Amino acid sequence: MKHVTKLFLMFILLSSLLMLSGCFYTLNPIYTDKDVVFDPALTGDWVQVNGNRVLAFAQEGGENRYRLTYRDGAATQEYAVHLVELEGRRFLDFYPSPGGAPKSLSPVMPLHAIALVNQTGASLKLSFPNSQWMTRNIAPLGEDIVFTGTTEQTQQLLRRLLENQGEAFIALDFTRR
Repeated sequence: MKHVTKLFLMFILLSSLLMLSGCFYTLNPIYTDKDVVFDPALTGDWVQVNGNRVLAFAQEGGENRYRLTYRDGAATQEYAVHLVELEGRRFLDFYPSPGGAPKSLSPVMPLHAIALVNQTGASLKLSFPNSQWMTRNIAPLGEDIVFTGTTEQTQQLLRRLLENQGEAFIALDFTRR
């Protein structure tokens, strides 16, 4: 029972990070090795504007990967994050860290979450795919979407979302702490 409660709480935390009425996840990462970049300007603490969520990014193991510690009040979760550059646009690919966040929404399927990144100096905007927009404009998929396409197919979907960036994404604003 304790394991079920922990999984439920972790699911709630992941959902609150995304803050969407419906969530979009991918089975596969959105990147290949050539797409991954590292930007030291992303490291550090970011506090949600008009909120109490904190995102703390740190380089992980000297690699082109970040460790994200997400805090919402007393609750803390950790994610492995890759900064991905596709056609001049940057995205974050979030993946639960072993033992630091839920391995998935169900115990058998690990999933990735995606955010479009806009960063200028002390301002960070993370825009998450709007599953309601996708249901209205791409396919009747429902509110919680798990895209099972390949990495290349996921990148194609992201290009389509970028064509409608104003409606296809829901933004959260952060400022450097």
